Amino acid sequence: MPFAIRKGDILAKSVSITIPIDDSELEKPLTSIFNILSYESLENQIDPDFEKHIIDIRLKPDVFRTYYKLREYDSGSYIRALNGLVVLPVLTEAISLVLNAGDEQDSSFGKYRWYRAIVKKLKDINVDITNCHESTMSLANRLLGDVVNDALVVFMNVIHAEFGYGDDHGGGDE
Repeated sequence: MPFAIRKGDILAKSVSITIPIDDSELEKPLTSIFNILSYESLENQIDPDFEKHIIDIRLKPDVFRTYYKLREYDSGSYIRALNGLVVLPVLTEAISLVLNAGDEQDSSFGKYRWYRAIVKKLKDINVDITNCHESTMSLANRLLGDVVNDALVVFMNVIHAEFGYGDDHGGGDE
């Protein structure tokens, strides 16, 4: 039985989530360099794919379902904390790839939008990618607007609301 496929036809449908980071000088507006999606055949819980213009953060289906439920819970108030758990380590690895390349022309990733977006963001915060001594985790946290602190505040607020615990415990300098 013959059938025809035309340009623009939807062949598959899946829920995916994007995380904004940069929409700067790139040839098209780029609302995100991350695509978080469910992926059946993973050995690990999370696996990034850097071989596209947008970084796919592939999660095992059960992890993706949990991520998606938490993302929608309480009108999205946990999105920043989730970014700290899922996006931060992948961005850290991506920054490592950028810094190891040292120069866009020397990198096999230089052709990808995510690479150029990260290079631009690092330059915007005065990071010399050819001579950087700051940790990649620290750089990723800075690019995401101190997501580590925001995630800790979210978790502390949940603990405080659930258990009435938190204001007089812990080691923070509030």
